[in-house]
Order: sequence, then C-alpha cells, then structure tokens
Amino acid sequence: MNSAQQRIDDWINLPEGVITLSLWDSLHDGHLLKIGSDLLARTVTLNFDVPYVRKFHKLSEQTEFVLMVTGVESVRLLGSAKGRGDFVFPKE
Repeated sequence: MNSAQQRIDDWINLPEGVITLSLWDSLHDGHLLKIGSDLLARTVTLNFDVPYVRKFHKLSEQTEFVLMVTGVESVRLLGSAKGRGDFVFPKE
C-alpha cells in the first residue's frame, strides 16, 4: 500500500496534506434535514435549515441550504443528537 492508499487509523493526527472540512462556523445553529452520498461520484450532500441565516436575509421558510462536498474519501462524525419524535422510514 503506497502513501496515497494509506489507511487512516488515527483521526486526531492526520497525515500531512489531508484536507479537512469543518461545518461548525456556518452551521452551528442549523438543523440537518437530510444526508445523501454517492460512492461512485465520491460526493456527500447535506441539506440544512439555518434559521438565523434565513431570517437575516429574509428568505422564505421553505429555504434549505444545500452543501455538496466532492472528492470525498472519508467522512467522520464527531457528535450527534437524538432527533425529536419517532423515526419514520421514508416511502420513497
């Protein structure tokens, strides 16, 4: 396995050159609505409602912010929260 294919076991001390993306600054009070991924295209799509941004810019209540990240090789979740209410499987 060459360095480009090296498996990352240590997520605290990432190898040199690894690009990380933190969503905290822009989405700290947002609500994650939906997550999608395409393994072949190496993309992750996140749909958010960020009320304070929506209200500041006087956008409609239906406005969602969509973030698509390309060239994704790995995703790591550092924290989570239990959703409100019961989980319902989508009919789609």
